[in-house]
Amino acid sequence: ITNAFIAGYPTFAEQHDEVASILANHAIAGHAVNSELDALAPLMQGWAPEYAFCTLRMAKKLYPEQKRWSLGLLAANFGLDIQARELVGGKAHHALTDAMMTALLIQHFAAQHPERFERVRNESDLVRSRRQKAE
Repeated sequence: ITNAFIAGYPTFAEQHDEVASILANHAIAGHAVNSELDALAPLMQGWAPEYAFCTLRMAKKLYPEQKRWSLGLLAANFGLDIQARELVGGKAHHALTDAMMTALLIQHFAAQHPERFERVRNESDLVRSRRQKAE
């Protein structure tokens, strides 16, 4: 993303209310979702998602034998990378493609580990983790 690419688009401040209404009362998910939380925190004063599920943390718990847990590598290992690109018409490392890979990973984890998924998902909730650290 370059300045030239985003020239002419509304600023985050101009979109704040719409973003806040979309995110209100919803969980968010991401691969290393702490990056998203840290980026949004100064822009969304006082906001925190109800839940923030981290697929990187989930993957480390469900597949500890892996040596690396990058989003692209996990998606490729499970055959989800091509599916994600086909669904959104995107390329690797583009935001929409990465978001789709993350969603597909969560579905994969739930389907492959139904007996452990809810516990692992809850353990990967960074909002819960941050609240516990603050207490």
